[in-house]
Amino acid sequence: MILLLATTALAIDAHGFQLFGTSGDPAAFPRLGSAYAGRGGSWDPLLAFDYADRPLSETMPWGREPVLSSLGTIYAAGGYSFGGLRLDASLPVHAFGEDLSGSFTTTGDMRLGVLVPALRGKGWLPQLALQANLWAPTGDEAHYVGSAGPRAGLVALAQVHQGDLDLLAMAGMQAGFPEEARNLDTGLGPLVGIGAGYTWSDAITTQLELTSQTDVVAEDWPLEAMVSGRYRLPQGAFASLGAAAGLNDGIGAANWRAFLAVGWT
Repeated sequence: MILLLATTALAIDAHGFQLFGTSGDPAAFPRLGSAYAGRGGSWDPLLAFDYADRPLSETMPWGREPVLSSLGTIYAAGGYSFGGLRLDASLPVHAFGEDLSGSFTTTGDMRLGVLVPALRGKGWLPQLALQANLWAPTGDEAHYVGSAGPRAGLVALAQVHQGDLDLLAMAGMQAGFPEEARNLDTGLGPLVGIGAGYTWSDAITTQLELTSQTDVVAEDWPLEAMVSGRYRLPQGAFASLGAAAGLNDGIGAANWRAFLAVGWT
């Protein structure tokens, strides 16, 4: 059950979507990313968009009422690989949103990340990597899309690349400034998920992801499932299209979500 103090802004990021997949690599998942750093000297600019329907609601005696009823977000993102590492960044801009105060446009929290491969995979032996992330408080807590201060996160990634099949698991946490309103606590939340992908040809990849990504404590963790496909041209340009749905009522689990990305690698 979610209970929010609707008349008081609580510093949470209810967007519910982290764009870790800033690489044009077919083995990279939109929400989970990849355990592979990529070829040294390669860089990947990316523009993406997602629309979330009712990512934040309040449970009332007569049923659930939306607090954040819609959110359309544009991302400017990209990454660069060098020395066996990968640096990436993602800035969300909430181009349009609707909450209890009406319509709004604002930025979200900017993320900076570094991926460090730890063990090279071979066959069914997984590729292992650690990724450290830092979120700057560039979002707007008045509209439930920003934190009170910076957040930091660390995840472990394990990925199996076997023929045309990719399997990926992410496990980690993010931590920020703790806050409390009614029965809702923020400041420590999960960055976890699993994914499976299949490469049908050099151009086409399809993927399934199950993720929980939030800075909210314990029982209000969201859970979303997302199906996506990617088409890649030989010249390096690519496009991704996906759809997701919340599997529970956790904060950030949208009723439904659509995703689109275009980039070059």
